[in-house]
Amino acid sequence: MAHENNGSNFVSFFVGFFFGAIVGGITALLYAPQSGEETRNLIVDKSIELKEKAAATSEEWTKLTQERIEELQKHGQVVAEEESTVVIESGDGDAFNEETEVEVDE
Repeated sequence: MAHENNGSNFVSFFVGFFFGAIVGGITALLYAPQSGEETRNLIVDKSIELKEKAAATSEEWTKLTQERIEELQKHGQVVAEEESTVVIESGDGDAFNEETEVEVDE
């Protein structure tokens, strides 16, 4: 049970690290010994770079997620086919069609 939150802990750490890096970078830019115009140009350049990196990362994560979804769908189909074959071979297919009577105490 201790390992159930590993994925969410990693995502939380990654998001915190990412935003911490952004805040640290902005702080460094604002306190750098440059003129206001140079600082604004640097901020614009860095924001464009960050936007491009974010788009690339988003595309990569989308592709990886889609691949994983397809893998899981294929695996689910294989498991479903195997289970239906086992039920048919074992002759338990009729077990689901039998009616059962339930007594109700009034």
